[in-house]
Amino acid sequence: MANSSQVYKIDFIITLLNVTTSGIANCFIKTDHDTIHYEITLVRKPKDCPFCGGLMIEHGHKVKIINHPALRNTSGVIVYRADRYLCKDCKRTSFQEKD
Repeated sequence: MANSSQVYKIDFIITLLNVTTSGIANCFIKTDHDTIHYEITLVRKPKDCPFCGGLMIEHGHKVKIINHPALRNTSGVIVYRADRYLCKDCKRTSFQEKD
């Protein structure tokens, strides 16, 4: 079971990224010296192409790094894996939307 410090950190991530707990596939929190690293992966969901309405398929992910200022006397880095999708019809790519 998560302790109160871990729950606070997870709530912080949910608020910052504007996601729900059901939308998070993995959330790892580790401390390296004076820096807290949050590693987040969202749940993949079926998606229609925002350009043509066609079926989109998984097309890897892009790692996005967000540095945030001191939080409780430590600095923090959020490593966010944004899922990419490819439209089978128009061949355009799109990133996963947060829920």
